[in-house]
Amino acid sequence: MQYIKLIILIFLIIFFSCNEEIEEIDDMYVRANIFEQGYINCFPEKTFNKKKQAASCELSGVAYYRDSLFLINDKRIPATTPLMACRFKIHFHNVPTDKLGGINVLNARKLEAITITPKQKYMFLITAFDRYDNKKPKDDRYNILLYKKLGANKDEKIAYLTERDGISSSLIMRKMIRKALRTRKFKEGPPYFKISGLAALPNNILLIGVREIGYDKDNNEYSMTIIGASYDIVDEEFYFKEDLEVVYHFNPSRYSKKDLKPIGLTGMEYDIHNKCLYLITAYENEKKDEKKKTDKDIGGYLWVLSIKDFMENRPPKLVVLEDNTPLLFAHKPGGVAIIDSDKIIVVHDDDRIEGRKNITDKKTEFNRKLHQAAYTIIDF
Repeated sequence: MQYIKLIILIFLIIFFSCNEEIEEIDDMYVRANIFEQGYINCFPEKTFNKKKQAASCELSGVAYYRDSLFLINDKRIPATTPLMACRFKIHFHNVPTDKLGGINVLNARKLEAITITPKQKYMFLITAFDRYDNKKPKDDRYNILLYKKLGANKDEKIAYLTERDGISSSLIMRKMIRKALRTRKFKEGPPYFKISGLAALPNNILLIGVREIGYDKDNNEYSMTIIGASYDIVDEEFYFKEDLEVVYHFNPSRYSKKDLKPIGLTGMEYDIHNKCLYLITAYENEKKDEKKKTDKDIGGYLWVLSIKDFMENRPPKLVVLEDNTPLLFAHKPGGVAIIDSDKIIVVHDDDRIEGRKNITDKKTEFNRKLHQAAYTIIDF
């Protein structure tokens, strides 16, 4: 058994009893309802970047902390930071009230996931790690893991700090991730991969979700792979206590629901109430020109992975509605957070797709403005 799974097993045996609040229909499905849907107005409408292009809200991650939602945008936003907060308690203030993040958040590129440890002591953020060029040190900023002690008046720190031509990053971690993803096909590890998920488990375990694996950004395959390791933070310095390793892998093509579209992992979070992982996956028409993509070209699904199934590398359970059809997101899911024992929230990253005015199918069509990002609250 892998070292990290042994640690998880020992911890669960000592501290946890099974929680069965989530309604499992059978070995393959979990039932839930859509409680609420709406839009977050990330910044003022008609905000323009330096190229005089309208800025787009593309939320790639969310975390829940003390009655607030911490949100990250995977693109830079003029006059603000890619880390924001909305008040959530009782009434949802769908306009960010706080601009968060220090210089390292501002300098990071393509933030893809955020998570908060179960005891709400630390916050972690990670970029996509999908870009590296030995001749372009500026691209190192796509390879960063950030961490911060919540409540401390200090900026986020960079894990495994690497300096190259004045650019600070976690470039050392790129080799660690590549090594963890070695296979028969990629004996030295894949040249290309894309990170899009992050989850902190009890007992100082950090999981990293991998959405794409391949040769480069144009030659890869969707993935539902999770790597991880236990970590420690000593004298404010983060480090993994052992090598990163693959701790979970699921091939969605094995799933019996043949109508599911090709999907890759876009986010995950650990639910301390129900002792499970929520996974979100997205599909996207990669063959279509980016400028011509419509709302029907994107979407996604929600899954529940119990710790038992995680330990045994069994398939996650697909979330379905009351009529037993898959809970299908019209918007592309970007991040997921736990609100309480019954509810979770998913935020969406629709790239620059605005949808359509006349909607005939709410399951696959939508309408939004560029400064907005959709959210979905799911009730179990």
